[in-house]
Amino acid sequence: GSGRRWNCRDWQVSAGSIFSLCSSLTMIHSGKTLAFGLPALSQLVASPVPSSKKGKGATTVSVLVVAPTRELAIQTHDTLLALGEPFGIASVAVFGGVDKSPQVKTLKNANKDGKTTRIIVGTPGRILDLVNDGACDLSRCVSLCSCAVRAILIAI
Repeated sequence: GSGRRWNCRDWQVSAGSIFSLCSSLTMIHSGKTLAFGLPALSQLVASPVPSSKKGKGATTVSVLVVAPTRELAIQTHDTLLALGEPFGIASVAVFGGVDKSPQVKTLKNANKDGKTTRIIVGTPGRILDLVNDGACDLSRCVSLCSCAVRAILIAI
C-alpha cells in the first residue's frame, strides 16, 4: 500500500487496506457496487447515527439501494455488509417471496451482532410493502442508488 491514511472520525483506514478490500470484493464481481458503495459508506462513517426524536425504534437508515431482482439485492447487500462491518454498519436485504419478520427485525436494529442498520438494499415491491406497513421509514435517507442503472452498466 501507499501508506496514505484517511481519518474518518475515530477510524483510520489505510490506502493499502482499501485496495486489498476492493481487490477481494472485485474478484466476486462487485466492482460496480464499490463505485457507489464506497462513497456511501464514507458518508455514513463520517456522519453520526441519526438521533431520534421519536424515541426507541426510530430509523437509522440513511442509504437506500433499489435492485430489480432478489439475486441482485442479495449480492449488493452482501458486498455492502462486508464493507460496513469494520465500522459497525449493517445492511439489510429486503425482497419478496420470504417472511418479512427477519427483515423487519434488522430494520429495527434487533441485530445480535450490535451493528446499526444504516443501509437498505431491496426490490421495489418489498420496499413499498414495508413502508406501507410502517416497518420501514425512509425519511432520513440521504443517498439513493438504483441498481437498474447498475444492471445496465454490467451489460455494457
